[in-house]
Amino acid sequence: MLGLAMIVVSGTRRSGTSMWMQVLAAAGLPVVGDRFPLDWETALGAVNRHGFYESTLRDGINFATNPDPRSGEYLHPGETRYHAVKLFAEGLVRSDLSFLDRVLVTLRPWREVAASYDRLIAVENTARGVSDADRPPRLSGALEWWNANFAIIRDVAVRRYAIHIQSYRVVLEDPSRVVPKVLEWISELSPEPLELDVAAAIAAVDAASRTIVAPLPEVDDGLEPEVAAVFDAYEQAIAQGQALDAELLGRMNDVHAGLLPQYVAHGERLAAWFGAHASRTVIEPLSL
Repeated sequence: MLGLAMIVVSGTRRSGTSMWMQVLAAAGLPVVGDRFPLDWETALGAVNRHGFYESTLRDGINFATNPDPRSGEYLHPGETRYHAVKLFAEGLVRSDLSFLDRVLVTLRPWREVAASYDRLIAVENTARGVSDADRPPRLSGALEWWNANFAIIRDVAVRRYAIHIQSYRVVLEDPSRVVPKVLEWISELSPEPLELDVAAAIAAVDAASRTIVAPLPEVDDGLEPEVAAVFDAYEQAIAQGQALDAELLGRMNDVHAGLLPQYVAHGERLAAWFGAHASRTVIEPLSL
């Protein structure tokens, strides 16, 4: 009998969540979500040729999404063990704790995420025949990155589930070392050995498929140097396998407090936009 472990893959948009879903699927774990939902292979294949593995649960596993409001299908915690599911970072913090047995968060440098997110939006706009004016206002990629990652740190500090935050750049540099360790961590709750295809999982890490590589495109992030320094320090601590000490956590809290007015202002812009476009079909960002 398998132990109790549902694997949640999370992170901010464009951070490598699809890569980890590909890795877990290649290892032999069942996954929740389609490789290419709807028409994504045609519309968005240019930004992720190996597939997204997303589902309606990406915004959280909770009363609003489970049972599925369209099909009525209910995911029972006891019947979905050792399934991998991808959630947006904001979906993770909204999810019922009973589904958070193992949470694998991928962390990519914020400049890469910002550039990749801008590219995703541009590709999708072209595919859909729309422009930024047809979409709700959005935060810069840098602020999206910070808000998502800070929310995860705050959430796990409060709810204390099992989490592993993995540097995206480190897994690309050394998949043969990182992937087996992550699979071992996932398997720890099983009283019996899991029959996982480790070699196939390692092979699923395709560094050549990266669409954003150095030198990075210019990113108009508007960050103060001290803010960017904290963003970098957080990513570097994870990449180096260091604990988040009190000094760094204090700096992170201070930075977030300083950025809060920008997030509040963005919320007000969103509310105003949706009020002015109540009858319009909204084009939302699609994928992580």
